[in-house]
Amino acid sequence: SDSGGRDDAPAHGEKSGLAAGARGAMTPSEVLAIGQEAIFTLLKVATPMLGVALTVGLLVSLFQALTQMQEMTLSFVPKIAIMALALFVFMPYMMSTLVVFGERLFEHIAGLG
Repeated sequence: SDSGGRDDAPAHGEKSGLAAGARGAMTPSEVLAIGQEAIFTLLKVATPMLGVALTVGLLVSLFQALTQMQEMTLSFVPKIAIMALALFVFMPYMMSTLVVFGERLFEHIAGLG
């Protein structure tokens, strides 16, 4: 079957990815594949915000240690401001990642019927 030059493309009539498997039932390997993809998607979505939070927290803590300034608002205000900015910057990536996962999951559910 002609796959358009792609070796990994399924043959005509075959389903690929999450949509493979018996009609109306899921195999244990499909359940594990969906769970694995869900966890990987979670990590992909959370990593940018966690990385920013870690970096900002370390920089603020370092600044406080060097200046011996232990003011609570000094640590809270920069963190919350930069986290809001990071959310604004990373939101398109996070949404597109979740939409792609959701579409694949819904395609799989539709393939079970």
